[in-house]
Amino acid sequence: MLRQLSIARPFLPFAPLKTPIRLLATNGPIAVKTTNTKANAKARATTKAKPSKQLTQLQAKLSKAKEAQKQTSEALKLKQQEIKQAIKQRKQKQDLLAKREQDKATRKPRPYRLVNLYMNQRKGALQDAHKAISAFSSDERQKWQQAVQEFNRQAARFFTPKPTFGPRNAAQRYLKENLQSIGDDSHSPAERLTLVMRQWKALPESEKLKYGVDKSQVVEMNRALKDWRNSRVVEYRKYLDFKKNYKLDLDDY
Repeated sequence: MLRQLSIARPFLPFAPLKTPIRLLATNGPIAVKTTNTKANAKARATTKAKPSKQLTQLQAKLSKAKEAQKQTSEALKLKQQEIKQAIKQRKQKQDLLAKREQDKATRKPRPYRLVNLYMNQRKGALQDAHKAISAFSSDERQKWQQAVQEFNRQAARFFTPKPTFGPRNAAQRYLKENLQSIGDDSHSPAERLTLVMRQWKALPESEKLKYGVDKSQVVEMNRALKDWRNSRVVEYRKYLDFKKNYKLDLDDY
């Protein structure tokens, strides 16, 4: 009796195909299609869509606006520099005018002469004023002279005299204490001043220290001098108004 043999099926790692695989025979090796990355990138770049007309116009407007903004900014900067320079020049001019006014205000008032008062009242050229004054009678001239004295008296009331200060440094103190004892009557004031200053320069430093001036006194003198100068400017302006509006009546003399 023959035994029935069982043949085990071989193990397959995947499911069997239901349809047969058809192999295509070729006469040569199978061609494999390869890709060139650089070439493909270049191709994509060339085929990239061109910007639209609207986008081009917007870009042109943006560029134009940036240029206009740049020009405006430069013009504004230049204008600011011009304004700054104008302010500086105006301040310099104001400072110069203020200094000139203070110089005039702090000078000793110059009294009027007859010709000054005549021109103040009658106006006109200087030559015409001298001609008219030369034709005055003695009585008329006397009245004008009295009017000049009265004008100067009233004008002097506007000004505060300059305060008197002591020495403001060691050299001035030495000069004040020794000026009269230097030289003799044959020396002029300028010569005496020169001799005193020579002696001062020849003194040792230890001797110069003896003539020192208290700093607090110097500060106080500087403050008082500044206040006087400022007050004289105000007084000078009042004086100019007085002179401008002064009316002379010869019948009062």
